[in-house]
Amino acid sequence: MAITVTSSGGNTVTATVNGGTSVTLGSTTTNSVSITEAASTSLSVTQVNKGETGATGATGATGATGPTGPTGSTGAKGDTGATGAAGATGATGAAGADGSDGSDGVTTFQLEDDSGDEVTISNGKEVKFIGAGGLDINWTDTSHGTDGDPYDLTFTVGTLNQDTTGSAATLTTPRAINGVNFDGSAGITVTAAGSTLSDTVTVAKGGTGATSLTDGHVLLGSGTGAVTALDVTAKGSILVGDGTTDPVALAVGDDDQVLTADSSEASGLKWAAAGGGSGDITSVVAGSGMTGGATSGAATVNVIGGDGITANANDVAITAAQTTITSVLNASLVIGRDADNDIDFTTDNNIRFRAGGEDQLTLVDGALTPTTNAIVDLGTDDLEFKDGYFDGTLEADAITIGGTAIASVLSPVAGHASIATVGTIGTGVWQGTAVASAYLDADTAHLSGTQTFSGAKTFSELIAPTKGHLYAKGSDTHFEAQGDIIKIGTGSTTAGELCYLKADGTWAATDADAVATSGGVLLAMALGTDPDVDGMLLRGMFTLDHDPGTIADELYISTTAGDITSTAPSATGDIVRVVGYCLDSSDGQIWFNPSNDFIVLA
Repeated sequence: MAITVTSSGGNTVTATVNGGTSVTLGSTTTNSVSITEAASTSLSVTQVNKGETGATGATGATGATGPTGPTGSTGAKGDTGATGAAGATGATGAAGADGSDGSDGVTTFQLEDDSGDEVTISNGKEVKFIGAGGLDINWTDTSHGTDGDPYDLTFTVGTLNQDTTGSAATLTTPRAINGVNFDGSAGITVTAAGSTLSDTVTVAKGGTGATSLTDGHVLLGSGTGAVTALDVTAKGSILVGDGTTDPVALAVGDDDQVLTADSSEASGLKWAAAGGGSGDITSVVAGSGMTGGATSGAATVNVIGGDGITANANDVAITAAQTTITSVLNASLVIGRDADNDIDFTTDNNIRFRAGGEDQLTLVDGALTPTTNAIVDLGTDDLEFKDGYFDGTLEADAITIGGTAIASVLSPVAGHASIATVGTIGTGVWQGTAVASAYLDADTAHLSGTQTFSGAKTFSELIAPTKGHLYAKGSDTHFEAQGDIIKIGTGSTTAGELCYLKADGTWAATDADAVATSGGVLLAMALGTDPDVDGMLLRGMFTLDHDPGTIADELYISTTAGDITSTAPSATGDIVRVVGYCLDSSDGQIWFNPSNDFIVLA
């Protein structure tokens, strides 16, 4: 049972449980009284006795002097009232807690029980709490009625009206579950899951309708009837339908028998001895390369002949001389008389010519070679080749001319000042009197081709190339140079040093720290220690003795005297001037081609 007492004036009575069998109500300020019991009956009380605080009323006539009350805090000053008829004014008592003067407080409230019945409680009416069912209700403290010492209404719960001799582990009176008594002392054993705990589960309820099934048998359904088991465990048994009822197990036949369709059998099948069969061929169809055929009676099929192929009565002949074959390709192709004499194509990009049981020549991409060294002659004394044409070097261990060794033919020339018989010399080295320039001037046919000169050559006129200068990337030899080289100027230089030409005609090492040593000046790479002897490279290929950067890097004059770097100077006043590009990342090879432009960093 639960009782809640609430007022709109802010007063509440709270319940205190004493010893587990009584409830004591005390006064609080939460506007509610709560009494809780295991039963569900509920009683709500709205406004017990104290109404909400109303406005201060006008001062009434002075009444008879009452007993002096305890001094309270000074209250708000009211309007002076008319002089009362009774005695002298008593001392001002202490102001009590503000209360309602009743003019606008609650005059009635309702109580409602569990059934929904309500009663209206008005001023002067009383409510009596009556204990029942082991519940006693008594005032246990009726003094003061203040916040510090409220009135106490005690609810005492007596002994419950029920048998409590059982325990939490067992029931006093066992209860049956599907015929099995259960008192909580042990678990219930469920023997099955049918309509009762001991029934077989039917197919209709998701079971099989059977209590056991034979191991290895095939299960057969039968509507809502029980599932049955069919024995097919015998060796060679076959499950066969009969078209109407349940399938049956067809036993294995005898050795060499075959399974044959037979409509007279219940299962439509039977084991029977294998036979050759009989009957007429109903159709013979000619395939590709053939003609004829028939759909009844005797049938004749003819082979079609073709180019190089003749169809005879009893065979197909291939003509010996084939003239229409345009391609014979096979990864394992070998053509020849026999295994000792053939042309072998079995190796990719390799053709071997075999004779006398030995591979003689091998043709590969770009070369026709003997299969083994010095095994094949090119011609004989009696069978010679007509002419030989070679574009390149002819290398031989020995050469004869007209049967005479070439060394014997050339030996009379050695040590002689002149040649008695004049012929045409294609190549050679002249070690005698210089050829007169007049002869060279007239021999334009021989000088029109590619010529190689060593050492310094002087020409009276400038040589004007028609296709520009051809420079090849140099080797990794330090200070190797190709290009435009001049031999002028004085001073001492260091090979591989980047220099500039000064106003006094001397060469000095560059420095990107100033315009005068790197800006608008002629630049060149020193090829040695003496500019007018060793020369200075103005433009071209050059190999440094160190790596200034990686391939394709742009190169600049360095702030280190005479050096080249791939890092552009960056300090104020430095000169940024491109002098070439890296051609290699590790061999020091560069393209030297100084720009005429430069930048002075601010």
